[in-house]
Amino acid sequence: MEGAQEPVAPPPPDRRISLEDEHEVEEDRRRRVVAALVYGDDAPPDTPVPGPWMPLVAGLALALAVMLIVGMGTLVRGSLPGGRPSPGPHPSPAVTARR
Repeated sequence: MEGAQEPVAPPPPDRRISLEDEHEVEEDRRRRVVAALVYGDDAPPDTPVPGPWMPLVAGLALALAVMLIVGMGTLVRGSLPGGRPSPGPHPSPAVTARR
């Protein structure tokens, strides 16, 4: 029969899971994603998930490293003889004596 359609299964009923179960599922998904990104195919199943403070600590460490590199570059460039021309001697205004 040309016009016949196959029976369609009804959609599954909405099942609500508890917040604790939802949290465990999300934590497990994050752990697997981190493990896959870090270790590739050799990922162990019990890889710890980085904490919420790690991105902040990494950003502060990066900012400190950049400031250190820029500061050292400025000091080195200023100490070189050709780094920046020093101002030459300039005469001071003549002081006239009042009588």
